Amino acid sequence: MIASNPHPSRRKLLGGAAALLCASMPAAYAQGEEDPVKTIHWPTLPVVGGGVLRTEDWAGVAAIVVFWATWCPYCKRHNARMNALFHTLGDRPIRIVGVATGESEAKVAAYVRMNALDFPQVIGSAELKMQFTNRKVVPLTGLVRADGKLVQVIPGELTDSDVLSLPSLISDRAA
Repeated sequence: MIASNPHPSRRKLLGGAAALLCASMPAAYAQGEEDPVKTIHWPTLPVVGGGVLRTEDWAGVAAIVVFWATWCPYCKRHNARMNALFHTLGDRPIRIVGVATGESEAKVAAYVRMNALDFPQVIGSAELKMQFTNRKVVPLTGLVRADGKLVQVIPGELTDSDVLSLPSLISDRAA
């Protein structure tokens, strides 16, 4: 006969703690989303390689914002998927912008060239990042409707189909 272990397993303890934590949080937070009524206030952002995204450039434009780093292999795949999405948007009023965190402009510019990224890239802005989340994970994707309302913050690498579904989450129909 096998004696039962009087001590719960680590898996059971962690699972129980996670269940309690999720049960005590609003549903949106339990799923990794941010406060849906939060409005993003866009700072002026210098674009790597030249140009500037001014505060007024964001008026009436939905946005997919990807926080990433040059050292992150998940970010490389994620950015390639975002680049493919960028090319499918056509004239839809959705902007995709990459925000390189903790990187020099020269390093980001070289990375963008080497990986043939066509969507605009800016150097990390702590002011902008804190409006989305205080999480340190990369890649991290933020979705903002055209009215400036934060819809969702998604930590981690997204699949091809997940990336292709992002515009529907911030379109006027989803508002």
